[in-house]
Amino acid sequence: MLAHKLINNDTVNFLVYQNIAYKHVVARKYLTCYSIVHYI
Repeated sequence: MLAHKLINNDTVNFLVYQNIAYKHVVARKYLTCYSIVHYI
């Protein structure tokens, strides 16, 4: 039970990390595009 909980928690943490990383990449791309358009 404890081992299963630990694996489950790791999976959740990994998914959360993936989600944050993905949003960070999208935000950076958006900001870069916005900066370029704003600069022009």
